[in-house]
Amino acid sequence: MTKITAILCFVLTAFLCSRVNGQRFSMGFNSGIVFSQLDGDGFTGYDKLGVRLGIRSQAYLSPSLDFIVELNYEQKGSRFEAKDSENPGLKNQFVRLDYAEVPLLLRFYFKERRMLFGEAGLAVSYLVRNSFKDGNTGQTIMRYEDALPNFERSEFNAVLGGGIAISPRLGLILRTSIGLNRLYYNAEVVNQVAQLPPAQRHDSHVPLVLLRNYLVSAGVYFLL
Repeated sequence: MTKITAILCFVLTAFLCSRVNGQRFSMGFNSGIVFSQLDGDGFTGYDKLGVRLGIRSQAYLSPSLDFIVELNYEQKGSRFEAKDSENPGLKNQFVRLDYAEVPLLLRFYFKERRMLFGEAGLAVSYLVRNSFKDGNTGQTIMRYEDALPNFERSEFNAVLGGGIAISPRLGLILRTSIGLNRLYYNAEVVNQVAQLPPAQRHDSHVPLVLLRNYLVSAGVYFLL
């Protein structure tokens, strides 16, 4: 899925939402802080800090249900400590993955006052930029650079969240998302890596086997 396709998908869906049964429809903006990690690289914890910026459309389906479409720029990736580092305990290895993201979400309100809500849906993302930096040396982390040609540029995510509408226009959101497809998988090295002792499977010279994106985020939205 290209960036152009993602934008067209957003525009088309927003147009349809604005036309269905004459329902109310709003446009606005959203932003947030993203904490992410990559499952499969041997390092745990949502230690990579990023941002989410975008625009949103919100269609009011009923007093208790909305349909939301967003077009976001979202920073994901991983941050971890290098083995045999000169600075032990310092997580200064960075995998930066920047995406164009289109979430399609249903929001359900727990009460008629439309304050507390939950959200669930799917998001389609496209990888637009990447970098893999070793903070100790300033050089590229080669095991990621070598795997890059086989990265899946398109990603499908399951999204769950919730929040509070402070006013009809302003709200706070907490979300988590999991990649439904792998960012990277190399079946050819599975057996090779499996034969290594667990402590050595994520050494810098060992090829990557699998990567998958996970994130949690906190944000705010404003409707015009």
